[in-house]
Amino acid sequence: MNNNITTSRPFFTVCIPAYKRAEFLPDLLESILKQNFDNFNILICEDKSEERDLISEIAEEYDKRYPNKIIYHGNEKNLGYDANIRNLINLSDGTYCFFMGNDDIMNEKALETTYSYIQDVGEIGVALRGYAIFDKDPKKWKQTIRYFNEPKVFDVGADTIATFFRRVGVISGFIINRDKAVTYATDRFDGGLYYQMYITASVLTELKGIAIPEILTLSRDGIEPDFGNSENEKDIYTPGAITYTARINMLKSMIEIASYIEKEHGVLISQKIKKDIDCYLYPYIRDQYILPIKEYIMFFNQLKSIGLLQSIRPKVYFVLTFIIGRKGMDFLIEVIRKEIGRASCRERV
Repeated sequence: MNNNITTSRPFFTVCIPAYKRAEFLPDLLESILKQNFDNFNILICEDKSEERDLISEIAEEYDKRYPNKIIYHGNEKNLGYDANIRNLINLSDGTYCFFMGNDDIMNEKALETTYSYIQDVGEIGVALRGYAIFDKDPKKWKQTIRYFNEPKVFDVGADTIATFFRRVGVISGFIINRDKAVTYATDRFDGGLYYQMYITASVLTELKGIAIPEILTLSRDGIEPDFGNSENEKDIYTPGAITYTARINMLKSMIEIASYIEKEHGVLISQKIKKDIDCYLYPYIRDQYILPIKEYIMFFNQLKSIGLLQSIRPKVYFVLTFIIGRKGMDFLIEVIRKEIGRASCRERV
């Protein structure tokens, strides 16, 4: 199997942070390797899980079928989510890194579409994309997420950083300028699970961003998280669950990153980002509705203590989620999206 980066630089390195979930890897690789675009390679960094041998065997099998396309790297130790993202960027050789979650699917024409937009615009720092969510069948989408309905170019600056910041939280379809991202590498925020937000904000202090409205990736729903196995995660996260303390840590990390970028680069983004998080706080609340009332109130108070819940909207979400539950709130949120849309929140960023 090819364990060395190719000498001819591809336009994309499709980066896969692999930890367990070997059963989903063949479908993911098939979706990438059957793209109608050839200027890419695939880099898999396996983070020393108990499924390492199986993941390595799958990678080797596909390398035989698609020579010189797949690079497999087995980490010497379990790095954790943030450090493995940084590891993938460092080891990649594409002009752009196109990340895929290890249980997700790349949609048809994703690479060709992204390439076309970048060629039209010129060098970019980060691209936003549309994505869909599915349960078991990738052809049956339960929800689509499009941050913008038309392609859009964003100039360097605070407004662009604040717009992109939270919206790169889902790793599948995270597209970033590889060389520029390497220059900002740091372990300062390891354990927060949002390294991609840090490098996004950093890179967008120098390079413009673009929004791609097409659905480029398909995210699998209902899979329990595996965070909490590495040294910098095990005292914070519980594998297979998202506790309210984990949610607080993740949100706190976002705010700390924003504050750091503001101080280092002199861009006023902290308040913009807090307002944006507040507007879209429901996903962080929805999995905590089963908490006992005392812990639910503690969760609420901790959100306030880190500077969130500044407006009435997230407070209403918080109360209603506890009263009507996740399914009821999911339905209500979908109605709000259809009737009001996302613009009212986005304009406040």
